[in-house]
Amino acid sequence: MEHPAQFRAPGPPDLTSALWAQDYNEVKTIGQATGSPRTPEQSDIARFWADSSRQAHRTWREISVTAGLSLEEKARLSALLATVGSDALIACWDTKYTYNFWRPVTAIPAGDSDDNPNTAPDSAWLPLLVTPNHPEYPSAHGCFSTATFTALRRFLKTDRFEFTVDSAVPGVIQPVRSYSSFSQVIDEISEARVYGGLHYRFSVRDGVTIGEKVAQYACKHFFQRAKQR
Repeated sequence: MEHPAQFRAPGPPDLTSALWAQDYNEVKTIGQATGSPRTPEQSDIARFWADSSRQAHRTWREISVTAGLSLEEKARLSALLATVGSDALIACWDTKYTYNFWRPVTAIPAGDSDDNPNTAPDSAWLPLLVTPNHPEYPSAHGCFSTATFTALRRFLKTDRFEFTVDSAVPGVIQPVRSYSSFSQVIDEISEARVYGGLHYRFSVRDGVTIGEKVAQYACKHFFQRAKQR
């Protein structure tokens, strides 16, 4: 990246808009801790992706081995993934503290303070997962994970790739999940943040866009294969 604001997102929707009401009500319904229409698998997916960043590093190592990369290729891939992951989070936090947008856990109990007639408050509302202590918009997982899996797709020159991801989160019913493409993981993580009650859908979508832009920029301008002499 050239500067932190290079990939800054456009910002959350106006609180009086139909989009805000739509995404507010979605996470209010499906992301609540109790009484949600989530399936058991959807709840498990939300918890599965609440692991630490070590989850990503374990996955990268497995993929590099499965792909049969040479030592030099593994080193280049590791450098690429570490860089795009860091840059995506820099871009994400630049956006977060530019807009300082409220989380569902704050917004939903105060739903009558946004001047939108379609967002009823619920003073007892709590999310399925514990809310992180930083601004909501955009989704950091969306930024970071999309950047790294997009970089993997470009590095390996394919989206279709069979691999597994494990989770060390206590209580996860299915601690190892299998995937057949990098896009599949990005889509699942996007859903997981809504299932968990941590993000609105527009926030995940804009986080994914940041991650894609960061990865595309890095793969185009850096970490190219060295020319053979």
